[in-house]
Order: sequence, then C-alpha cells, then structure tokens
Amino acid sequence: MQILYKFLIVVFLMSILCNLNAQVADTPWPMFHRNLQHTSQCPYIGPDNPTIKWTFKADFGISASPVIGKDGTVYIGSWDGYFYAFNPEGLIKWRYKTEDKITATAAINRDGTIYIESRDGNLYALNPDGTLKWKYFFTTDYWNFFPSTTIGPDGTIYITSENLYALNPDGTLKWEYMNLIDELPSIQSSPTIGSDGKIFISQNKHIHAIEPDGSMIWQFDMGFYNFSALSIGADGSIYTGSENYLLVAVNPDGTEKFRFKANNPYVLPPAIGADGTIYFASEDSFLYALNPDGTLKWKFPMIRLIHSSPLIDGDGIIYVNSWDKCLYAIYPDGTLKWKFKTILGNTSPPSMGSDGTIYFGSYDGHFYAIGEKTTD
Repeated sequence: MQILYKFLIVVFLMSILCNLNAQVADTPWPMFHRNLQHTSQCPYIGPDNPTIKWTFKADFGISASPVIGKDGTVYIGSWDGYFYAFNPEGLIKWRYKTEDKITATAAINRDGTIYIESRDGNLYALNPDGTLKWKYFFTTDYWNFFPSTTIGPDGTIYITSENLYALNPDGTLKWEYMNLIDELPSIQSSPTIGSDGKIFISQNKHIHAIEPDGSMIWQFDMGFYNFSALSIGADGSIYTGSENYLLVAVNPDGTEKFRFKANNPYVLPPAIGADGTIYFASEDSFLYALNPDGTLKWKFPMIRLIHSSPLIDGDGIIYVNSWDKCLYAIYPDGTLKWKFKTILGNTSPPSMGSDGTIYFGSYDGHFYAIGEKTTD
C-alpha cells in the first residue's frame, strides 16, 4: 500500500510538471534564460574548439538575448528598431520594423508566434513568416530598458513596464497588476514563473509574488532599488542581483534566505545550475559561483568587467561574455576551458542552439554565431 501511495504521488507531481510546461514552446531557446524559471540551463553541448560561423552587423547596438525557433531560426531585436529572423546559416529570412529601439528579449509560443516588446510601447505578436498578427499598446516607459516577455503555462503572455500586464493569446488584456508601494512605479524585471505557476517580478525596492489571477501573495523589501531579472531554483528559492553589491536570495514564502556581497555595486541576473549552484557576474570583473546556502564556491577573474548573465550547457559548462572582447567557457569547478576573442566587447546574454552554436550580440551592433571548428 505504501509503495502504491508513493507511486501515485510521483504520477501526480509529474502531471503537474507536464501541465506547467504545456505552453512552453518546444524550441531550443524560446525565451529569456530559456525556461519559465529563467535558470539559463540547456541540454545542449557547446563547442570544444570555437570559431565564428557567421556574423551580422545591425545599424545600432544589440542588448537583447536571442531566441531560437523549432526549425533553427534565430530571432534578435536591435536598437535600430528592427526585429530580425535568420536561418541557421546566417541569412536574413525577414525583418520587422517597430517604431523604436528593441532592447528586450522576445518569446516564442507553442504555435510559433513570436512576441516582441518595443520601446515604442507596443507588444508585437508576429507570425513565423514575419507578418503582424496583432499588437497591444501598454505604455511608453523610458525607465524600463531590458525586461523581456514571458509566456505562462496556460499561454498567458506577461510583459512589464510601469505595471505587470497579463494578455490572452489573442492580444486582449486579461489583468493588470499595479502596486505603488515605491515612489517610482516602474517594474524593472522580466516576469519569472515558478514550478507552482506563481509569477515573480521585482519592482524598485521589492520582489512581488503574484497568483496567476493577478492577486498579490507577498512582497519582499530588499531595502534598495533592483534592476536585475529574477531566477528560481528547483527548491523555489528566488534569486536576483542588484545595484547594491548584493545577490539576494528569498525563500518561497517571501522570507529572506541569504545575501551575498560582491565587490562592485552592479550584480547581474543569475543562472542556476542543475546541482543548485548559483552563477552570476558582477561589474567587479568576476564570475561567481555560490552554493545553495549562499557560501562562495569559487570566483573566476576576467580581465575587464562583465555585462552579461551566464549560460549553462548540458555538461555544466558556463558561458559568459566580457568587455575584454572574449566569450569565456568555464568548467563547473571554476577553471577555464577556453576563451574566444571577437571584435568588440560582448554584452547580450548568450543563447544556445540544439547543435551547440552560441549566439549573442554587442552594443556595437554585431551579432555572432559561435560554433565548433570543422577540420575540412
């Protein structure tokens, strides 16, 4: 009887997990940091001998992270206002013009619809062929530079500006979350969704936990302004960087778990490894690895500051960009696997295709595809 009971519990938990991921697009990289919890983990293996497969130069900078469709199409927005679609060989399939800069990462739904947030105040829903499906005007908010679109388990589209907006797949408003607890009502993080379906955002000095119906669960006061995206560990812990030297960890009930102090005020969005290790970069030019209890595991020095969150491949290799013009690959023990020099300082968080190709952009407008060097 006890064995049967345990079996039913496992089946129940698996069904919950399947339902939660029902609307996550089956693509190599469908959204910012790849999954709903924004851990930046992927099952693919990066190159051992990296080389530039192809590059593209936009008219202005690229700060967004690329997303990748099921057929290998790579999507990226630029400050030139265009949203680009490339085939895996680097040829432009199409581009769509918005009315202002694109600084945020797009998201792909299961039906192939791509959602792009532009600084013109619109969320654009594009068909896979680059034609407009619909657009929704939420606001023109010049405080909010980099938040990205997230698609919930039921297909709800979440975007942030001065408020959190939940849209139905047809582009109509489902609900709007507004909280004026801070003097500047501007949300600075992409929506992140836990394994239980709860939505998490940071708004100025607070982290908010929100039910799927838009009602507030709790607020956590960080005591300082936060401009970093959130990530969620397997145990439900919420992690975020800050502009106050700190990586902050919050328990699922909204109580503080720990704070870790870096050497520079600006701590970037973290990534979470399969073993619970928390990886994050700081503008003190170090990549940090913390144990789940907040103690330092190791830190890896870069020559110049880092302005990119990490990527973790299927072997646990961590990839991070630096202003020293290099993409770094670092083993899980904190030793260097390789570093690969590009043209100028790399800035956007990298994404990885199913063949192990790494994609990222730069503030100078270059977009890179870095893959395995062939012998022929």
